[in-house]
Amino acid sequence: MCPQSPSPGHLPPCAVAAAAAAAPPQLPPPRPPPHHRLPFALAPAGPPPPHPSPLLAPAAIHEGGRRSDVAAAPEAAGDEEEEEEEEEEEEEEEEEEEEEEEEEEEEEEEEKEEEEEEEVVELVVEEVVEGVEGGR
Repeated sequence: MCPQSPSPGHLPPCAVAAAAAAAPPQLPPPRPPPHHRLPFALAPAGPPPPHPSPLLAPAAIHEGGRRSDVAAAPEAAGDEEEEEEEEEEEEEEEEEEEEEEEEEEEEEEEEKEEEEEEEVVELVVEEVVEGVEGGR
């Protein structure tokens, strides 16, 4: 026998467990197939997106009845994107080369300054040596 519930209006734990065991499990309603999930108004409008690979794209039949590669139009769009990417890469490479050239120029200037300082030090040392020898 179950003990009484400590507060009125609540079932004792054993009664809750017994009720849960007796009731059939409630499952959510089955999901509709994927093509029925979107209402017509929310379905994507327009033609399907271009095939990811122009080599695998299906061929189309033109007015003359001849089959031709449909990949020409998507390929042109892809070419434009590739050209833009290549241009961006070239610009980045040019910027990197310019930065490297600037760094090299700065290093050369620093080396020249160091050489000039060394020459000045050598001249000062020579003058001091000559002054010391001349003063003897």
